[in-house]
Amino acid sequence: MEVLSKIRRLHEKSGLSIRDFAEKSGISQTTIRSLYSRENTPTLPTLIALCSGLDMTLNQFFLESYVPPNLSDDQIELLDYWASLTDEQRKAFLALLSVI
Repeated sequence: MEVLSKIRRLHEKSGLSIRDFAEKSGISQTTIRSLYSRENTPTLPTLIALCSGLDMTLNQFFLESYVPPNLSDDQIELLDYWASLTDEQRKAFLALLSVI
């Protein structure tokens, strides 16, 4: 798994600007831009902070790439989407499903 490409993908999915991502993670915009442009793998403390900015733990970051066998493409897409949601968005999503 390519750590930086996964961070970039999750960042893009989050819809956060680099400025907002930097604020939420406590990492400077310059550092984030530098990671992206130089394609450097972040240090562990930086990765933990970036995960925090994406509202996920380091454990969730690495487990998110696990795909149980025998899932359809639609199910995998749904799980990817779920992983990118905040806790508040997940609660709203589950509430919506409960009325269907």
